[in-house]
Amino acid sequence: MYNDITLGKRVLLFITDYLIVGLICYFIYLGLAGVFFEGVVIPQEFIDWSNNSGTFDDLVNLINTNSEVKYFFEIEMQFLGIILLATFIVSAIYFVLIPLVWSGQTIGRRLLRVKVIRENNTDPKASSLIIREIIGNCLINLFVVFFGLVIFINIILIVGRRRSIADMISGTKIIDLREPLNKNATME
Repeated sequence: MYNDITLGKRVLLFITDYLIVGLICYFIYLGLAGVFFEGVVIPQEFIDWSNNSGTFDDLVNLINTNSEVKYFFEIEMQFLGIILLATFIVSAIYFVLIPLVWSGQTIGRRLLRVKVIRENNTDPKASSLIIREIIGNCLINLFVVFFGLVIFINIILIVGRRRSIADMISGTKIIDLREPLNKNATME
């Protein structure tokens, strides 16, 4: 048995995993941008609006009255939709499928020698990883963007129990493979 990871290692893990996912997504976005925007010219009217720090109302009016600007924004919105879908797919593969194959580890977790396990110390099931990542992390991270209070609550929970909200709702924990559990220590 092993100790749960510390807050510092959890922060380092978060940074490491999201840098890896971010780099993967970045290269996918570059490839998609080449496909979506090949031959697309940014309309001069849009450049003029941008250089003159036009208002949002001016932009809406420009989109509604200029077919070239409207087409440009339609392509951008399609591109944004594909980017969101690609990000979801990359995240699902990275945070759900890879840990299923690698016994609870992502690339970042392997680098830091930690892994996700269930509370009964077994490898996580697909359902646990889906709950952990989609409900526990994705929704909470979206919530954090809008409400910093969740960060505060999550830190309190991690410091006190060394488990995040995502761990608690999915019945998982992250253990440090380099620190075997001291048999004399009490479990929290």
